[in-house]
Amino acid sequence: MTRNRLTIVNLLFYLSLCCLNQGCDSQDEPRSGGVIRNASLQDYQTKLLVLAFDSASGLPLYPHIKDRARAQEQVVQACLELDQDQRAYEYIAQIPNWRAGMGYADLAFKKAQSGATFKEIEPLIGQAMKVADASEGWRKDRIKARVAQVQACLGRAQEAASLEQGIEEAAESGKVAQITALTCPAEAFDSHMAALEAQVDTGQYDLVQNALHVYIALFNRFYADSEKRGLVEDKIKVAWSKIPYTVRIDLLGQMTDVALANEDRPKAIALANEAKAMSEQVDLVPRFAIPMMAQLAQLCFRVGDPLQAKQEVEAALALYEAQKAGIVNIDRAGLLRSLAEAYQVMGQSDQSLTLYRRAIEAGVENPNSRPRAEDLAATCCSMAIHAVEPDGSLWQRIHEIKESLGDPW
Repeated sequence: MTRNRLTIVNLLFYLSLCCLNQGCDSQDEPRSGGVIRNASLQDYQTKLLVLAFDSASGLPLYPHIKDRARAQEQVVQACLELDQDQRAYEYIAQIPNWRAGMGYADLAFKKAQSGATFKEIEPLIGQAMKVADASEGWRKDRIKARVAQVQACLGRAQEAASLEQGIEEAAESGKVAQITALTCPAEAFDSHMAALEAQVDTGQYDLVQNALHVYIALFNRFYADSEKRGLVEDKIKVAWSKIPYTVRIDLLGQMTDVALANEDRPKAIALANEAKAMSEQVDLVPRFAIPMMAQLAQLCFRVGDPLQAKQEVEAALALYEAQKAGIVNIDRAGLLRSLAEAYQVMGQSDQSLTLYRRAIEAGVENPNSRPRAEDLAATCCSMAIHAVEPDGSLWQRIHEIKESLGDPW
């Protein structure tokens, strides 16, 4: 699956690492040499991250503040995925809008998962809430919801509940339950399920989607209990009746990862096959079909079916070639990235590098520098995350594109 696994698919496994520590006295600022630091990384990966952030930061604040902040946030997420916490912290400080608050909250969440104490990450929480207080509407609620998850991960249930009670946006409500579900005692299973069923019965898309993520957490928590696990799976497949097929396939991917983490390969294969069968029921335009097929290729490969994985990714690439002329130029680089990522996961590094090279070129087909900068940053992040080292000619081309960014934006 693609880049956003940090906040979508892998969220479940990051949550399962939560350390339920109690709070203690605060300190003035995060310690760069203590809880916030960079793990070792290949030199080329560091260079790619720097190039990505510099490209994103080149976007002028006016009129592109939203695009600039979004692109910078994506680089921060890449840094967090690669355990470059100090670099992420430095980059977050340069984000010019509410997304800085999300960055601080995401970094705090990551540190809480790895066992940091409240004392160690309280400054990050404070920085996130400072940005939240200066924001409005759903932006404020999104930051608060993430901070509430941090508090729940630290075992500070009262603080988490207090934050969640003040959230008005439906899309952000109920997210603390994703944490509590992973430590749910068996005697509380029925009450959790009843609450989720009531949430699903509202029919509100955001509430249903949040409930589905909690169901996934319960699917993981009670995996060893076949009866409870089966009940959760049944509820998932009832709840998703009005959810798009692409989201359902992503949920099946998460369930597959849970099965693999629990060393249940037969169940993982069954879930992957279900995802494949579901994909055949929907007719999507190439913009959506190609990433889904690349995602399925990775899923098949992870469950031990390299032949099916090869067929999926080759079919996706063939679809891209056949439909390229009808694909909007600002979408082409992203589609090629999804294919490059799939090939790299499947161990076909030469083909992956070839597709990354094509993605770099596709990113400059639009004459404006805004989409060029966004695609360059995204492709550099993808190569860093998937450990694909550019060769000499590709490095040269990347730098040429970076240096050429300018008017018209």
